[in-house]
Amino acid sequence: MNTITRPLFFILFLGTVLPYGMMAQETPEPEVVAIPVEGIAVTTAHNSFIDYHDYILKDGQFRFRKELKKVKHDTNFLEYASDANNIRISKYDYLKMMRRAVNQSDTKGEFMALISDLFVDKDQSFAEQVDFASLYDATRPHTFHGYFDGLPRIR
Repeated sequence: MNTITRPLFFILFLGTVLPYGMMAQETPEPEVVAIPVEGIAVTTAHNSFIDYHDYILKDGQFRFRKELKKVKHDTNFLEYASDANNIRISKYDYLKMMRRAVNQSDTKGEFMALISDLFVDKDQSFAEQVDFASLYDATRPHTFHGYFDGLPRIR
């Protein structure tokens, strides 16, 4: 009797647990977002970067890690459209680029140089409207390298 129940129990266990395990590993497909075709004439300037930077600057203790977790599955894009430039990037990718640029630079000048390499700005209107210097000041103390900047120097 003992030999019959063990295989039967094993078969029932696999028959019930295995299908649930396969269903749990299915991942939902991301929502498809249509990206506008470049070359369409832009009549008014639209800049969602300014709103997002205001949100970052209002938060006194902005943490890239916490915000990246929050917007990881967000399908919203940051857009800047003018006569000379069309920039469109997801919030997640933008935050990753900003965090990398803030960590790699030791001064505002280096940060601004990295930003100008990342976002090619033909007429400098994008850099003038989006205040990257204040973004650097607000986020640098709360990054990995920013913590080391705050420690006392021993010589």
